[in-house]
Amino acid sequence: EGDDLASPEVLPSISVPAVVAKQPEAETPVSTPIPEVELYSEVITVEPRKVGLLIGPKGVTKIAIQEATGVNITMPRIDKPADGSPVATSPSTSPVSVTVEGPEAGVKRAVAALNELITKGYTTLLTPEDFVEGSVTVHPRYLPDIIGK
Repeated sequence: EGDDLASPEVLPSISVPAVVAKQPEAETPVSTPIPEVELYSEVITVEPRKVGLLIGPKGVTKIAIQEATGVNITMPRIDKPADGSPVATSPSTSPVSVTVEGPEAGVKRAVAALNELITKGYTTLLTPEDFVEGSVTVHPRYLPDIIGK
């Protein structure tokens, strides 16, 4: 009994011819010239305090607009003190330039989206298709209750 387990049975090997279908030769790809897209550039001026709104948290808004329109958006860098201490001089109030570059149609859509962000605080380019804009009339007396005191 123990000897059967110690010496495994050796099976004879059988040779089976394999049938392999010949793959058709791949056609050499025809190099089609990539159409050159004429780049278009537009510069808009923005208040420095609105730049953060255009960028969004961790750049999400800027990246989403770039991906949706196929453009490159270049914004100025607004430096803050590294230690978080208050700035001795008041921040610049002069407008900053935001450059949008890419195909003309994409630049037009991106500029419209950036202008919406500046004026409304959101852009319809990044909202769902069923998004509806509405308004509500509120007596000024109740604004502190809605906005906060």
